[in-house]
Amino acid sequence: MGERVFVRAREGAVSTSVALPDLRVLVVDDDADMRELMAMILGTSGARTQCTGSCAEALAVFARERPDVVVADIGLPDEDGYALIRKIRALPIADGGRVPAVALTGFGAAEDKERAVSAGYQRCLTKPVEPDVIVATIAELGRRGVD
Repeated sequence: MGERVFVRAREGAVSTSVALPDLRVLVVDDDADMRELMAMILGTSGARTQCTGSCAEALAVFARERPDVVVADIGLPDEDGYALIRKIRALPIADGGRVPAVALTGFGAAEDKERAVSAGYQRCLTKPVEPDVIVATIAELGRRGVD
Protein backbone atom coordinates (compact mmCIF):
# COMPACT_ATOMS: atom_id res chain seq x y z
CA MET A 1 0.00 0.00 0.00
CA GLY A 2 1.30 3.49 -0.81
CA GLU A 3 1.65 6.44 1.48
CA ARG A 4 -1.29 8.30 2.95
CA VAL A 5 -0.85 12.05 2.85
CA PHE A 6 -2.06 14.24 5.71
CA VAL A 7 -5.18 12.38 6.74
CA ARG A 8 -7.63 13.94 9.15
CA ALA A 9 -10.05 11.73 11.06
CA ARG A 10 -13.79 12.30 11.34
CA GLU A 11 -14.71 14.51 14.27
CA GLY A 12 -15.72 12.45 17.28
CA ALA A 13 -14.40 9.16 15.88
CA VAL A 14 -11.84 8.84 18.67
CA SER A 15 -11.73 10.80 21.89
CA THR A 16 -8.44 11.94 23.39
CA SER A 17 -7.78 14.56 26.03
CA VAL A 18 -4.68 16.12 24.42
CA ALA A 19 -4.54 18.29 21.31
CA LEU A 20 -1.87 18.09 18.61
CA PRO A 21 -2.71 21.23 16.63
CA ASP A 22 -1.18 20.89 13.15
CA LEU A 23 1.70 18.73 14.38
CA ARG A 24 3.05 16.76 11.41
CA VAL A 25 3.40 13.09 12.33
CA LEU A 26 4.90 10.37 10.14
CA VAL A 27 3.47 6.94 11.05
CA VAL A 28 5.38 3.90 9.77
CA ASP A 29 3.68 0.52 10.14
CA ASP A 30 3.31 -2.39 7.72
CA ASP A 31 -0.20 -3.15 9.02
CA ALA A 32 -2.76 -1.12 7.04
CA ASP A 33 -5.34 -1.31 9.85
CA MET A 34 -2.82 0.07 12.34
CA ARG A 35 -1.94 2.93 9.97
CA GLU A 36 -5.63 3.76 9.58
CA LEU A 37 -6.20 3.63 13.34
CA MET A 38 -3.20 5.86 14.05
CA ALA A 39 -4.32 8.35 11.39
CA MET A 40 -7.78 8.46 12.99
CA ILE A 41 -6.46 8.85 16.55
CA LEU A 42 -3.90 11.51 15.66
CA GLY A 43 -6.17 13.31 13.20
CA THR A 44 -8.92 13.60 15.80
CA SER A 45 -6.37 15.30 18.05
CA GLY A 46 -5.51 17.80 15.31
CA ALA A 47 -2.33 16.27 13.89
CA ARG A 48 -1.59 16.10 10.19
CA THR A 49 -0.61 12.48 9.63
CA GLN A 50 1.31 10.79 6.84
CA CYS A 51 1.39 7.00 6.87
CA THR A 52 3.75 4.58 5.14
CA GLY A 53 4.23 0.82 5.26
CA SER A 54 8.00 0.45 4.98
CA CYS A 55 11.34 1.99 5.84
CA ALA A 56 12.00 2.95 2.20
CA GLU A 57 8.63 4.70 1.85
CA ALA A 58 9.14 6.46 5.17
CA LEU A 59 12.53 7.82 4.15
CA ALA A 60 11.11 9.11 0.86
CA VAL A 61 8.27 10.90 2.67
CA PHE A 62 10.68 12.16 5.32
CA ALA A 63 12.89 13.77 2.67
CA ARG A 64 9.93 15.56 1.05
CA GLU A 65 7.81 16.51 4.06
CA ARG A 66 9.93 16.56 7.18
CA PRO A 67 7.63 15.60 10.08
CA ASP A 68 7.64 17.04 13.58
CA VAL A 69 7.50 13.53 15.11
CA VAL A 70 8.01 9.99 13.75
CA VAL A 71 6.05 7.01 15.10
CA ALA A 72 7.42 3.71 13.79
CA ASP A 73 6.71 0.05 14.32
CA ILE A 74 9.88 -1.91 15.04
CA GLY A 75 8.71 -4.96 13.06
CA LEU A 76 8.76 -3.68 9.48
CA PRO A 77 9.38 -5.76 6.35
CA ASP A 78 12.76 -5.63 4.61
CA GLU A 79 14.31 -3.09 6.99
CA ASP A 80 13.05 -2.82 10.55
CA GLY A 81 12.34 0.21 12.72
CA TYR A 82 15.89 0.12 14.07
CA ALA A 83 17.28 0.58 10.55
CA LEU A 84 14.85 3.42 9.97
CA ILE A 85 15.87 5.38 13.04
CA ARG A 86 19.58 4.78 12.38
CA LYS A 87 19.14 6.25 8.88
CA ILE A 88 17.22 9.24 10.24
CA ARG A 89 19.79 9.85 12.98
CA ALA A 90 22.58 9.74 10.35
CA LEU A 91 21.06 12.79 8.64
CA PRO A 92 22.40 16.27 9.42
CA ILE A 93 20.38 18.18 12.01
CA ALA A 94 19.28 20.63 9.31
CA ASP A 95 17.78 17.71 7.37
CA GLY A 96 15.81 16.36 10.34
CA GLY A 97 18.39 14.05 11.89
CA ARG A 98 17.19 14.87 15.38
CA VAL A 99 13.42 14.62 14.83
CA PRO A 100 11.68 13.19 17.91
CA ALA A 101 10.66 9.55 17.42
CA VAL A 102 8.46 6.95 19.12
CA ALA A 103 8.95 3.22 18.60
CA LEU A 104 5.99 0.84 18.71
CA THR A 105 6.59 -2.81 19.46
CA GLY A 106 4.64 -5.95 20.27
CA PHE A 107 7.38 -6.88 22.74
CA GLY A 108 7.21 -5.04 26.05
CA ALA A 109 10.22 -6.36 27.94
CA ALA A 110 12.56 -3.80 29.46
CA GLU A 111 15.39 -4.89 27.13
CA ASP A 112 13.17 -4.32 24.06
CA LYS A 113 12.40 -0.78 25.17
CA GLU A 114 16.04 -0.20 26.08
CA ARG A 115 17.15 -1.37 22.63
CA ALA A 116 14.73 1.04 20.92
CA VAL A 117 15.92 4.00 22.98
CA SER A 118 19.56 3.03 22.43
CA ALA A 119 18.91 2.92 18.67
CA GLY A 120 17.71 6.54 18.70
CA TYR A 121 14.03 6.63 19.68
CA GLN A 122 13.04 8.92 22.55
CA ARG A 123 10.21 6.63 23.67
CA CYS A 124 9.13 3.02 23.13
CA LEU A 125 5.50 2.00 23.61
CA THR A 126 4.10 -1.53 23.64
CA LYS A 127 1.23 -2.44 21.32
CA PRO A 128 -1.64 -2.25 21.72
CA VAL A 129 -1.22 1.34 22.84
CA GLU A 130 -4.08 3.36 24.28
CA PRO A 131 -5.03 6.44 22.21
CA ASP A 132 -4.47 8.85 25.11
CA VAL A 133 -0.99 7.41 25.71
CA ILE A 134 0.23 7.77 22.12
CA VAL A 135 -1.26 11.25 21.77
CA ALA A 136 0.24 12.44 25.08
CA THR A 137 3.64 10.99 24.14
CA ILE A 138 3.61 12.67 20.73
CA ALA A 139 2.45 15.96 22.27
CA GLU A 140 5.29 15.87 24.80
CA LEU A 141 7.94 15.12 22.18
CA GLY A 142 6.50 17.56 19.67
CA ARG A 143 6.60 20.39 22.19
CA ARG A 144 10.13 19.89 23.41
CA GLY A 145 11.91 18.13 20.57
CA VAL A 146 14.54 15.50 21.28
CA ASP A 147 16.18 14.82 24.62
